[in-house]
Amino acid sequence: MMYKFNITDFEPSIFISTGNFTCLDELRINCFLINIQSNKTLVPQHWDYLDDYEKNRAEKFYFEDDKVRYILSRSILKKLLSCIFKIEIDTITIDYSASKPVIRHLPVQFNISHSGDFVFIGISKAVIGVDIEKINPDFEYKDIINRYFDSNEIETIEQSENQVFKFYKYWTRKEAFLKAWGTGLDFDLESINVSDRNNDAQPDYFIKSALLNNGYYFSFSSDLNLDPLIFNTLPGIFY
Repeated sequence: MMYKFNITDFEPSIFISTGNFTCLDELRINCFLINIQSNKTLVPQHWDYLDDYEKNRAEKFYFEDDKVRYILSRSILKKLLSCIFKIEIDTITIDYSASKPVIRHLPVQFNISHSGDFVFIGISKAVIGVDIEKINPDFEYKDIINRYFDSNEIETIEQSENQVFKFYKYWTRKEAFLKAWGTGLDFDLESINVSDRNNDAQPDYFIKSALLNNGYYFSFSSDLNLDPLIFNTLPGIFY
């Protein structure tokens, strides 16, 4: 089965919110790009926002930065949802038993990704999958594209002026799609053609990608054609 996509690139600065976050914009994918290094001081306070399962999992991380990413991504998500739905944080429970974490008692979808210094949280009423990757210019990607990319994607990467950037663009697109629908890398990734040439007039799914000027690619996928609303600093409710 080949999936039909509408795939676009966008300039993230156009969609950055200049106001404070107060409620969910139901006509957008609400995106939060959080710099972990700038917000490490929130960890002691935010530890109490985690439930027992999340605390146990956080304690198992070997590297401190991985632990911080996990704590802040879950706690910030809960804080945002408590603001949106006007409920107490300790009433928000994430169900990790399914292939994709969900919050069953709230009418909302979310997805989380992290890489390098950033955590990327997407919140929407629509199905949502997000992925962010820090670009490593020396990354050896040839084995990955030969295993997970189809011939059309490989051709466009090899013809690109910057092959590494093109690889990261396509990889975040694939990951975002898989995460939207709760599937893993055992999925037939060759059936997901996310090249710039694949832009169907009657798509089933929408994928949007952007390059951050500090060396990250991020993408999000949804079943609806929604523009992002990007918050690149934490809302005032956190301070």
